[in-house]
Amino acid sequence: MNVTEYKNQYNKEHYERIGIYLPKGYREKIKTAAKELNMSVNEYIFTLICNALNGVGGIISEQKETFI
Repeated sequence: MNVTEYKNQYNKEHYERIGIYLPKGYREKIKTAAKELNMSVNEYIFTLICNALNGVGGIISEQKETFI
C-alpha cells in the first residue's frame, strides 16, 4: 500500500465528510475569518459547529433568516 492509499484508508476509517452549499461570496468570507484566527477553513467550521452544539452560539436564529 502506498502513502496515498494509506492516507485515504485512514481518513475513510476515522472521518466523515459533509458537503454544504453556500451563497456566492460566503466561501471567501469564511476563508478570511479563518485566516484571521490562524485556522484552516475546516478547523474554523468545525469549531463553530462544536460551539453551536454545546450551546455557545447565540445568534444562529438571527442568521438563519438572512441566509434563506
